[in-house]
Amino acid sequence: MKKKTLPSKTCAVCERPFTWRKKWERVWDDVKYCSKRCAGSRTPKKSSQQENPSKRDKNDNESRSITFDFG
Repeated sequence: MKKKTLPSKTCAVCERPFTWRKKWERVWDDVKYCSKRCAGSRTPKKSSQQENPSKRDKNDNESRSITFDFG
């Protein structure tokens, strides 16, 4: 295959385009992720629906704090 005609896909996690690689020759139909990093996270990127930190409960962080007593 010539580089100009290589098939490409969009990564399911980072939504970036990636092209065919020789090592994916036999499994190209099953390839969903552009890298091991994206395959490890497997959580789709949220474009505009991210949680606004100012809307979270202010006591939420306090309830998760850990206190160490070295006395």
